[in-house]
Amino acid sequence: MIADPIGAATTVDPDADAVPAGTSVATGRPVSPVVHGVDVDALAAAVRGCPAVADLDPGRAVQSVATYLPGRQVGGIRVTDTGATVQFVLRWGASVSEAASQIRSAAGDLTGGRPIDLVVSAVTDPPTATVATD
Repeated sequence: MIADPIGAATTVDPDADAVPAGTSVATGRPVSPVVHGVDVDALAAAVRGCPAVADLDPGRAVQSVATYLPGRQVGGIRVTDTGATVQFVLRWGASVSEAASQIRSAAGDLTGGRPIDLVVSAVTDPPTATVATD
């Protein structure tokens, strides 16, 4: 039980269905992923589609790069009124300049001309070599 501000007891049902991500708890309607005029879901999808990018990386709690939306967050993407930050894991064998070119090309139109700061948080492990056995 939880006491409401007036003092009446309210029972919380732990088995109640959770509100789907991207939906307002108050209204039950979808919440827009647009922040400062940028659709962060579209931006995340564009970055993830770059061959040199293994995935987005939200980072650690102290140095998190994320966009916070009601009920969820989009890790690895931060949008402000003056720019955007994309933090990602670089795919093994790709160069940073290659990734930067791909990301800026894929995301440029989505950020409304804002500058895009790129942060490489890690590099994937090299592919494991398979040894043929006879």
